[in-house]
Amino acid sequence: MPDPASSNVNNSDTYFAEAREFERQLMAKAAPVRTSRNQQTTGGPITEWERDNVPHHAPVASDSSNYSKLAQQYLEQGRCQEAEKLFVLALELAEKSSATQNAAEIERNLEELAWFYCNRNKFVEAEPIVKRLVEIRARHRHPEDSLLVRAIDQLANIFEHTGKAAQAESIYRFLIRLQEEALGTEHLALVFSFKRLAECYVKAQDFAAAEPVLLRALTIEEIHYGAYAVEISSTLQDLSMVYQAENRFDLAAFVMTRQLRIMEEIHGPEGLSVASALLKLADLYTRMDRADDGEPFYRRTLNIYEKVYGKNTATVSSLAKKLDELYPQPQQIYRPEPSRVSFSRTIPDITPVRRQSAISAS
Repeated sequence: MPDPASSNVNNSDTYFAEAREFERQLMAKAAPVRTSRNQQTTGGPITEWERDNVPHHAPVASDSSNYSKLAQQYLEQGRCQEAEKLFVLALELAEKSSATQNAAEIERNLEELAWFYCNRNKFVEAEPIVKRLVEIRARHRHPEDSLLVRAIDQLANIFEHTGKAAQAESIYRFLIRLQEEALGTEHLALVFSFKRLAECYVKAQDFAAAEPVLLRALTIEEIHYGAYAVEISSTLQDLSMVYQAENRFDLAAFVMTRQLRIMEEIHGPEGLSVASALLKLADLYTRMDRADDGEPFYRRTLNIYEKVYGKNTATVSSLAKKLDELYPQPQQIYRPEPSRVSFSRTIPDITPVRRQSAISAS
């Protein structure tokens, strides 16, 4: 069985001929329920599957739709190669119809085939399919449309999996340009695009490029939500990670302090989310050799953990140990204690011995 992804979808006559023959044999094996020409012209059910699954009052689906449904059934049975043939054949049939009337059907078939390839990590085969899908949606859909954004996001993901990081960045810049032209430079739809572009830069270790993009996203969020709204918390976290990667710890501490204030306003001063923000800030100050600034944050975190988890828990013990080790104790030099000397044993007795004189002796 030839691999359809290795050939051009529009110029694979041999491949499609085999697929049609396969489908003809399949339909021939299906038990027919249509017995007269009158039934054929009135659009009755063709097979038992259609009779059981399609209401009689519903319009008869096109050939493309039938192939897609059969492909889905094959996938449920684990017949992936046969399903792939039918997905490609459904796309080819939709393309042969009038482009104006079947644009939505072509778009649907492209999306189904792209989904099939991506779910099986066949990103090389999926790339030209998703490119076509992006081109169609960029022409016919508004830049804010979620279907266009989803297709561009999918194409960027394919580029990243195929080692084309620069093209992933380029496709997001393309989306940003479309959105700015149609919506202006301060529309909320831009936030997603900016953050996705910044994510590409971070993956490429280009933190200098990621910083201004995140600041653009943050500025838009502040305009719409305010400087201390919960909606900007994730952007602040991304920005602090970029600053830490650049060793700009003072800016990272400033951003994390702002994020801490947001958490306190939402969860109160003793929430677990607040404890997490406190711990990250304390660790950052410790990393900056500013233990005096980090200690109060460690102690606040410890108090929250003791109230939530209890004092005799592994979490509390681990943090208490970290707090004890915050200030290293000066190294003490071991000096052996001198042994005690008994002078009574070492000093000889020098008491003068009284001698009897010779006169008295005599």
